[in-house]
Amino acid sequence: MHQAGPLTLEGIAANLRALGADVGLVKKVEHMDDIARSLPRDGSVAIVGILGDFQGQRVGHAVYVFKDLSGSTRVMDRTGVYKSLSDLNLIYGVKQFSPFAYVHVKNVFGKVMVPGGTAVLAMEVLGVIATQQGATR
Repeated sequence: MHQAGPLTLEGIAANLRALGADVGLVKKVEHMDDIARSLPRDGSVAIVGILGDFQGQRVGHAVYVFKDLSGSTRVMDRTGVYKSLSDLNLIYGVKQFSPFAYVHVKNVFGKVMVPGGTAVLAMEVLGVIATQQGATR
């Protein structure tokens, strides 16, 4: 029987590559500033592995980091878009999240759809029209 476990950044990167994403190498990191400096101002995202302490237990999470149109760094997960990891500490009740690794995804873009509101991840997809051999017109 196959048992599911937590996803790793390497596993996430492999799955995105299979979908056609242009994914860089996983890099170790200690500070969010290092990630922010490495990101171009084109909306592309970094998937960042973070760790924190919750009720005496070490917990992990993954977030998306991107620069918005003004060049400000944003942190996004399933709960929303934030200005920093510190904002996530309050949401999850974690003492302090800190990054340990990240991977840059060059053709997946983070976009805030409504100021102060919803954000989406977008990836360009080439549409293909299926044809059936031997079909008549």
